[in-house]
Amino acid sequence: MRKPIIFMFSGQGSQYYQMGRELFEKHPVFKNTFLHLDGIVQDLIGHSIVEELYNENHRLQDPFQRTLFTHPAIFMVEYALARVLLEEGIEPDYVLGTSLGEYTAAAVAAVLTPEEMLTCIIRQAQLVETFCIPGSMMAILYNSRLFHEMPEIYQGSELAAIHFHSNFVISGMKRTLREIERQLIARNIVCQMLPISYAFHSSFMDPIEKEYKRILHSKGYKKPRFPLISCVEGSIKEDFTAEDLWKVARQPIQFNRALQAVQQRCDEPIYLDLGPRGSLSNFIKHQQGSSSSLFAYPIMTPFAQEIHHIENVKTIYHLNKRQEVRQEVYA
Repeated sequence: MRKPIIFMFSGQGSQYYQMGRELFEKHPVFKNTFLHLDGIVQDLIGHSIVEELYNENHRLQDPFQRTLFTHPAIFMVEYALARVLLEEGIEPDYVLGTSLGEYTAAAVAAVLTPEEMLTCIIRQAQLVETFCIPGSMMAILYNSRLFHEMPEIYQGSELAAIHFHSNFVISGMKRTLREIERQLIARNIVCQMLPISYAFHSSFMDPIEKEYKRILHSKGYKKPRFPLISCVEGSIKEDFTAEDLWKVARQPIQFNRALQAVQQRCDEPIYLDLGPRGSLSNFIKHQQGSSSSLFAYPIMTPFAQEIHHIENVKTIYHLNKRQEVRQEVYA
């Protein structure tokens, strides 16, 4: 029996300089898609993401944090990679994105055109940089109950995401998060500040709500071409609207609930991680109660080898298709 294919897209915090460079240099579909989107970015902000992202002076480990650049860069590498797979005939049964990745998922599902979605993403970045107080986000490797049990956390931050049973993210002022970090380290709890300059998925986004909603509501939304799994509501969306895009920026991310929604509908799905770092495939492997037979495969990672990974995905996909054909033959 053929297994369902899930395309996954990650958001802020997964970016780094040089991400997707091997694809940009060696795969024409990726490069052409990326250059087309880069032209839109240049028209809107007068700056090239290609020049910023693949600048020889920027090492992979250097901080890549400016929202006006990281927002479009994440979308562009994810969407261009999705185009590569689609051109190879690899289509998803579902698309799933966390945080900014939900914008990519919606574009791949043709809710808006990639050009429209990229414009929304850049306008969000511009509004955030203009009207929102700088902040930060921190991942905590512990049960999310800790957020409600530890006053130092719930009094000084907001819950921004729950990825799995022992991984959640908080948003707040950087100074306050540093103090929380100190308290957690004293308790031997592992935590990590994320390379993010603003407190997304929190009330820190409220100053842009009115203007950003006006921009979002000016677009014409279509029914998703592929079923879209919302990591805000933890459900499968039959329609996707401007209000949904606003919630993606403002509300906490519930990756754990979204994954449960997939598992309730799908028998042993194949998760293809199209995010820059392969972080969502790692989240799946740690998901509480997940079957050992779950298959989650990252394509882009900081260690490159994307072309090799795409060839592996093609093999996996065609083997999976043969299962469908075999089922039809013997039905």
